[in-house]
Amino acid sequence: MVVVSAGILSCHHRSIPYIGPPDSSAVGTYELVFCRQLCKMDDSGVAIIRGTLVLDSARIVIPDSQKEYFAFANEGYWATDLRHDHPESACFVLREPGRPPSSFKGRPFVREGLPAVALTNWRYTQDTIGLEFELYRSADASFGVEAQLSGGLLLGTASSGGMLHETDFGVRYVVGKRVGAPRPALCLAAAPAHWTINAR
Repeated sequence: MVVVSAGILSCHHRSIPYIGPPDSSAVGTYELVFCRQLCKMDDSGVAIIRGTLVLDSARIVIPDSQKEYFAFANEGYWATDLRHDHPESACFVLREPGRPPSSFKGRPFVREGLPAVALTNWRYTQDTIGLEFELYRSADASFGVEAQLSGGLLLGTASSGGMLHETDFGVRYVVGKRVGAPRPALCLAAAPAHWTINAR
C-alpha cells in the first residue's frame, strides 16, 4: 500500500520523500544507484550497486549470437504479474563500485547471485509508485523495485520475496535519473558476446 502525507511516501513499510507529479512516460535510459539507506546519485561512498536501466516501448531485439545468453538471463520469464505490460522490453547492467567484475560459468553476477546483465519486464501506471521492474525472478524467489518517476528522476525501494530475505543483496533503496532515449545496445555490449548453456 502507498500512503502520501506531508511530502513523505510510505511503501513496503519504508518512508521515502515524495519527489513530485509523475512523468507521463517512463521510456528511456537511466543511471541507477542502490543503497542500504536513502542516498543521492552523487553519494559515491554509500553506493552498494550502480547500474544502467533501459526501458523501451517494444521488445528488445537480441542478436543471434547472444540469444542463448539472454534466454537464460531473462528475469521476466517467471514474472507472470508483469509479463503482459512490457514483456522483455527492459534490460539492465549492474556493477559493484570498487570491485572487479565477477562471473560464474561465463555469466556476469553482482552480490552473490544477482545477474549483472539481463532482460526483464516493466510496468508504469503513472501514479505515486508507478514504475515496477524486477532484477531477479525464479520459481520461488524475487527481487524487484517500485519507484516514483518525476522530472526524469527516480526514487524507490528494492524488496525481496519468496526464498530471498530483505538483506540478501544488501540494498533497500534506489535512486536514478533519466539520461536519454532507450539504448538497449548498452546491455548488449555488457553481456557475453557468445555464450551457450553447454558452457555451464
